[in-house]
Amino acid sequence: KEIPESKKLCPEVIDIKRAVCRHYKIGEAELQKSRRGVENEARDLAIYLLRYIRSERLEKIGEEFDLNNYSSVSNAISRVKRRLRSNKFKKRYGQILDSL
Repeated sequence: KEIPESKKLCPEVIDIKRAVCRHYKIGEAELQKSRRGVENEARDLAIYLLRYIRSERLEKIGEEFDLNNYSSVSNAISRVKRRLRSNKFKKRYGQILDSL
């Protein structure tokens, strides 16, 4: 299967995960954690970046984060979009983007 040029130029999945982990000062295991009713801002942001930088399919992102349902991925993306209205979060997002 041929890979589009734009995807070749994008940071790899692991690089995005590592950049988020570095910024939030957490390990990759913490990034993968999913607990009902407890938000994981770092994980949500990593999911958002995979979707909008790499244009990954929701199902593929779900597999990366051991999520059974791709609607969980969609919800994480929606949470990040809401948070991006805050200057503080927007600054964090920009810092992570710059590190990629």
